Amino acid sequence: MLGNHGCYPPNTYSFGNEDWLTSYLGDIWTKYLPQKSIDQIRVNGAYSVKHPGSNLKIIVPNTQACYYWNFYLIANNTDPGEQLDFLVNELKEAEENGESVYIAGHIPPGNLNCMTLWNERYNAIVDRYEGIIRG
Repeated sequence: MLGNHGCYPPNTYSFGNEDWLTSYLGDIWTKYLPQKSIDQIRVNGAYSVKHPGSNLKIIVPNTQACYYWNFYLIANNTDPGEQLDFLVNELKEAEENGESVYIAGHIPPGNLNCMTLWNERYNAIVDRYEGIIRG
């Protein structure tokens, strides 16, 4: 997962201009993740992966999308990089497939470093899919 020091200078993650980072991460993570996840990473740093041999899906939105100290988010503080749309689509698919879900990210929603509007939307999504989210 991407963190606020994954870019340079730190805390300056610009959605739409992150190919230099997401392409690199896709390249180095190919030995750890399936191709679908690598393709997702290259789009905007988010990915999902099915835990082998189980009914668990792990969803990792790029939580740079809510980081309060990233001044690039002034332009779009509700869903930069369409991370929440990605999360909803993955959760909907998991629900349709009868899967359980873990959500992981670098910046925890509810934390003071996570912007309010993004956090409110995230919480509404979690409330909607609480029946399949396990952690």
